[in-house]
Amino acid sequence: MIFLLQKNNWVLEFQRFKTVVAEVDLIFSKDDRIFLIEVKKLNDDWRAFQRVGRNQYFSLQKNLVYLSTRLPAFRFESFVCWVDRLNRISFVRVD
Repeated sequence: MIFLLQKNNWVLEFQRFKTVVAEVDLIFSKDDRIFLIEVKKLNDDWRAFQRVGRNQYFSLQKNLVYLSTRLPAFRFESFVCWVDRLNRISFVRVD
């Protein structure tokens, strides 16, 4: 997953970055855009949305608001990324 984004000119800034709100698995940047990514490994595709709990979802949203407020020069976006057993990658944007 990291390689996929780097291949598209995204720069990995942090892994397991802790804010006052919660930990962010991966943070990538490209120009003025910043991606906050929660990564989940899937054993069964049908359980994808069960792998992200309510608290994790809200933590992503809170981090998005927190970092956007602290660093207004950047455009922040947050995603959940699932990697299945065949290493297929899926992204879902969290607003």
